[in-house]
Amino acid sequence: MMTAKKYVNAVGRRLKCTKEKREEIKQQLLKDISTATNGGAALESVIQRMGSADAVADKFNRKFSESEIKKYKKNRRIRILCESAAVIILLSVLMYQMTPKTAEIGSSGLFEEQAVEEASKEIIEAFRTGDLEILHKWSSEDMQEVMTSEKLKEAKNQMSDEYGEWISFGEPDMFEMKKKGETYAMAQIAASYEKNSITYMIAFDQDMKIAGFYMK
Repeated sequence: MMTAKKYVNAVGRRLKCTKEKREEIKQQLLKDISTATNGGAALESVIQRMGSADAVADKFNRKFSESEIKKYKKNRRIRILCESAAVIILLSVLMYQMTPKTAEIGSSGLFEEQAVEEASKEIIEAFRTGDLEILHKWSSEDMQEVMTSEKLKEAKNQMSDEYGEWISFGEPDMFEMKKKGETYAMAQIAASYEKNSITYMIAFDQDMKIAGFYMK
């Protein structure tokens, strides 16, 4: 069931601004929703009138000042790496032991941007449907040992009781990360479902196998 908090959080995940600005907008949205529902409007109709999380966030993103956008871009990569995940399925690569070096996707010549994006979307959909065959196809041997039906179900349930049908993917954020002499492709993609919205972060090793999988 969609709640005001879930809806506002979904909008917040799509905002391209600083943390302070994001919290300010979220609080304002919650206040607007509360005012409308206290006036007798049904929450469902209020959310429908406001628009999808993607549409609302897009309106805000187009209005942010140039300085706000610069701050966001400057901190984006390190913020992605440092955000704590609500669920972590961690495998052979310990991503957070130290601050890694990052670079543009494809700069090493080891990865192709389109291939990383397509693989990420296939993995995300396989995770939603519980398709272990697809997940194991993309997984390293260590990952295959962790990607069991039981653990996938547990991870999904910790994020949400219900997902519903897939609606759309957000714009992917991809880059390369060098860690202890190894280079990884990192992809962060938000996926919108009928009843929820989840942001996924996938790490690929040089063989394009999943080295890490995170959700928030």
